[in-house]
Amino acid sequence: MRAAAAAGCTLPSDIIGHLLREDDLIAEPIPFSEGSLLVPDTPGLGVTLDREALEKYRVQRNQS
Repeated sequence: MRAAAAAGCTLPSDIIGHLLREDDLIAEPIPFSEGSLLVPDTPGLGVTLDREALEKYRVQRNQS
């Protein structure tokens, strides 16, 4: 996300996932202002994984 913001990326990507998918698997939505994504200034990727949603959509794989 930070690299896309720094590069002036204008192509669609997962920053609009909440508009396309049932769940984006993050706890807080990514904020927008005046049509642009606000790049987080928190450590790491700047988002918190929604572990409850992750568990809801987890798929068990058969070990063979």
